[in-house]
Amino acid sequence: MGHQGGGNNTMKWVIGCGVGCLVVCVIGAIVVAAGGYMMATRGFSEAGKAMATQINTDYGRMKSENKVPAEHTAVFDEIVATTQTEGASMWAVTIASGAIYGILQDGQVSEEEAKQAATIRDFVVANPECTMMQMAEFMQQHPELSHLQQNMPQNMNSYTAPPALPPTVPTETTSPSEAPDTAEAPAGGV
Repeated sequence: MGHQGGGNNTMKWVIGCGVGCLVVCVIGAIVVAAGGYMMATRGFSEAGKAMATQINTDYGRMKSENKVPAEHTAVFDEIVATTQTEGASMWAVTIASGAIYGILQDGQVSEEEAKQAATIRDFVVANPECTMMQMAEFMQQHPELSHLQQNMPQNMNSYTAPPALPPTVPTETTSPSEAPDTAEAPAGGV
């Protein structure tokens, strides 16, 4: 009978230890998740501020280079001003950057681009603290804006246009005698 009672104590200890470890793991997971969320939120906030600062700088440069047509300055000024407000999310700034870098890159604003800029302005002014989901929904509702992200600078340090493509190879073919010899010598020599 003593042997049987010892088994119950062992089983109680194992169950108690298992429950205790589970509680510690759950609490640890909650702490890690909360910390990760806070760090990500702070990171997104800092990234948004850095992007907004760069947009403001580049937009000022674009205006001084007369790349912002006078008849459209008010719309673009409002877009940039919204990115500079306290609490503007990285997602709102990202949408705004599409208007600044995607539309103003060539210094001309077509009628269609003016409509796109107004659409972006209306959204970012109404939603300066938009979330990633709101941005995704907005972009889904306005597929005509997807091309604007192509002209965004990769490192946000310059708004210059992407480099020109290398010249194309002529379509004329060369005869085999004119083509360079690209065959490799056999291993071990001849």
